Amino acid sequence: MSEFLILKNIQLGQNSFGVESIYSTLNFSFYCASGIKKHFVNLSLADSFFLKDLIEAGKISNTALAKSGVDKLENLENTGRLFPYQYQMFCFDDCDNQYLIIFSVIDYRDTYSFIIYGVLQLRVPV
Repeated sequence: MSEFLILKNIQLGQNSFGVESIYSTLNFSFYCASGIKKHFVNLSLADSFFLKDLIEAGKISNTALAKSGVDKLENLENTGRLFPYQYQMFCFDDCDNQYLIIFSVIDYRDTYSFIIYGVLQLRVPV
């Protein structure tokens, strides 16, 4: 199986976003890798997948994610994390780029937040 090639980690100013519940949808936006176009996406647990499944399938590695600044390697490899990493993939026709957004939804004393760990521009093998 071919591994995704991480081209760029889009830097975010803010990475924590409050929501009403763990089942909420986060309306999220970021600028594409060129910095010209602004992309809008909806993130939710219902539409996401566990990052560990992508790693186990050999599509991406914890080492590549750590090198891209998603999180520390020891955190990425920690199978006992209380809030597991989730991901959603997006492809935009207007800029022909593919992105992998890695996040988790946390509950801290009935306060809910989406934590965005990375918006990665990918080259996906055909």
